[in-house]
Amino acid sequence: MIFCLFAGLAYCVTLLMVGRYGATKFKKNLIYEKGGYGHTYSRLQDVDTTQNIDVLLLGSSHTYRGFDTRIFASHGIRAFNLGSSAQSPVQTRMLVNTYIDQLNPKLVIYDVSPSTFISDGVEASLDLLANAPSINTEAVVMASRVNSIKTWNTLVFSAMNSWLFSDTEMEEPVKKGAHTYHPGGGYVAKSLTFNRYGMPGKRYWQLRDSQKESFEAILTLLQQKDIPFVLVRTPITSYRYETFRNNKEVNAYFATKGPFYDFNNSMKLDDSLHFYDAHHMNQLGVDRFTNTIIDSIQTNNTAWSWQD
Repeated sequence: MIFCLFAGLAYCVTLLMVGRYGATKFKKNLIYEKGGYGHTYSRLQDVDTTQNIDVLLLGSSHTYRGFDTRIFASHGIRAFNLGSSAQSPVQTRMLVNTYIDQLNPKLVIYDVSPSTFISDGVEASLDLLANAPSINTEAVVMASRVNSIKTWNTLVFSAMNSWLFSDTEMEEPVKKGAHTYHPGGGYVAKSLTFNRYGMPGKRYWQLRDSQKESFEAILTLLQQKDIPFVLVRTPITSYRYETFRNNKEVNAYFATKGPFYDFNNSMKLDDSLHFYDAHHMNQLGVDRFTNTIIDSIQTNNTAWSWQD
């Protein structure tokens, strides 16, 4: 018992010192980047002061770069984009459990990119733990599901750093290079650029059981709270989409879980004109996609009429 107490204290002190003052070469298993890529820090600061919205948007970068909340607002729809970089269902579950009652959305739109279901969730966990306003019980549960030494180190360091030091608060720039965060809605816009074609290959989606378990738990919670939801696959370039040989199988799984629409089948976007890389729309594509979503919500009072 004495050894365990000493080892635990030594671990925490060493982790704190290395995290704050150590050279990068000593931090291979401690990835703590507050205010890093994707404006997650600003988004989580904003969501803490947001309540009673119309539409909650969930998912990875396909979400926070694909659903323009400014366009929702121009149609009188109050939406918040809670996407984050590489966000897998394990991280989405943490965010939903933390914020769903506070946000109290009338509709949830959840981008179910298969790439997030094949992920181990480590990258997204580090992003959220470093940028969260505080480390709560849901963060600890999320870390246990990911169960990576990098995630545990970042969890412990983030908790101690915010508790012991006042310099953890920061003002994240709205504009970082080509990327601009739009406060209040969570959307990140990118300066207009255009995609160049890549070489297609042959690949298969292999969804992780652990990610499917968290995904299904999210949907169960939404059903228990009588919050309607729609599952979507946000458009990616056609050549990247066709690289994967089991899209029909994956779509069949999502279709058994609730209303599901694969916009790669129902929207025709140009691989160069409407994308800035192989799987992210540029602003031209985002405008078309977001307006398509809104047209259906307004026409059908949150019922979705199109067919794949």
